[in-house]
Amino acid sequence: MSREPVVRLEDVRFAYRDRSVLDGVSFEVERGERFGLLGPTGSGKSTLVRLLSGVLRPSAGRISVGGRDLGGYPPAELARRVAVVPQETALDFPFSVLEVVLMGRAPHLGGFGFEGDRDVEAAESAMTRTGVADLAGRFFHELSGGEKQRVVIARALAQEPEVLLLDEPTTSLDIRHVVEIFELLSALSRERGMTLVVVLHDLNLAALYLQRLAFLKHGRLYACGPPEEVMTYRTIRDVYETDVYVHRNDLTGRLNVLPLGSVTAGSRT
Repeated sequence: MSREPVVRLEDVRFAYRDRSVLDGVSFEVERGERFGLLGPTGSGKSTLVRLLSGVLRPSAGRISVGGRDLGGYPPAELARRVAVVPQETALDFPFSVLEVVLMGRAPHLGGFGFEGDRDVEAAESAMTRTGVADLAGRFFHELSGGEKQRVVIARALAQEPEVLLLDEPTTSLDIRHVVEIFELLSALSRERGMTLVVVLHDLNLAALYLQRLAFLKHGRLYACGPPEEVMTYRTIRDVYETDVYVHRNDLTGRLNVLPLGSVTAGSRT
């Protein structure tokens, strides 16, 4: 994996009208890296994803992808480099699963906009890897929440991006499919050099699968670095304003975080 930043944020600020959401955020993500955005609700994580995808423009500062200012990309070219898995996906028409996944090929289509064999092959490969190939003929709106999310991830993989932005990608999935999706994402990072920027609330999942973490608090970058360096008792207590216990899992060798609520406190008395 070449050690070069594919995503760079420099003093990025953003506000919705007069409400500041991000205040001077700067970090870099290297090519092929698995990078996490963590923090409490309202800290600016999802806004950062919208900025990185080009849906929003920063109020100040600069965002670049592949060494090029994000605002300088034509939409189709940006879509060939950056794909997004949002928290929720709503489709108004009765599309089949295959049709939804083929939507990921839109940035690669020629002037006539018709899918060819290469596009169908990419879609089928993505469906196989996300475990939804047997759903190809089903209507998207008939699926469970977890099935829909796996289809949306397949659509993003069919896009064949360099950078994949995922906003809470496994919220609707059971533990088996959570593991399968993160094992797949890790494999794509290793095998294809795909860069992952993942918004997560699950700190233990982040420590297990992501290589660097950025903690946000009130729109500011509180800490950024490998889990072993930044996932400390002090950081988590300060960012989330709650008491926790941080320890190393003997089986995985990774850090685990346990909340110390009133029930835990009561059991010690």
